[in-house]
Amino acid sequence: RPPLSSTTTHNKELCLSCSTTKEEQETKQASATINIQNDERSWEPFYTFVLWIPPGNNKDGNDDVIPIDASYLIRVQPKMGMLAPRGKSTATASSFSDTAQLQITTRTTLPHPEATDDDDGTLWLLVGTEAEKWVYKLV
Repeated sequence: RPPLSSTTTHNKELCLSCSTTKEEQETKQASATINIQNDERSWEPFYTFVLWIPPGNNKDGNDDVIPIDASYLIRVQPKMGMLAPRGKSTATASSFSDTAQLQITTRTTLPHPEATDDDDGTLWLLVGTEAEKWVYKLV
């Protein structure tokens, strides 16, 4: 697992319903794609986590946030992998790249109460290496 004290953090919002196809809209599924890139000069394993922050958590401003694994709601592919050193991508059949494309999709066709409204909590996608962390609020 990546350490909690990463050197670089990227915070963004990721709209899952903004890039859906007609078929996904009919089944109430949503998806999005993001790219991450290794800026380090070493091989870096990366990991992904989908977390739900329940309502009322951290409203008093303290750091006692209790995230709950929400991978049953959101699927991330690949869930983990290896990034080549910065600028060291190869174009062979067994290629390695300093970038990774992650596909994020909803797992269920029914709206889930925790995933529908900020009043019901917040879903987050965390992607991390030892040196970098990407944090996406899923909307």
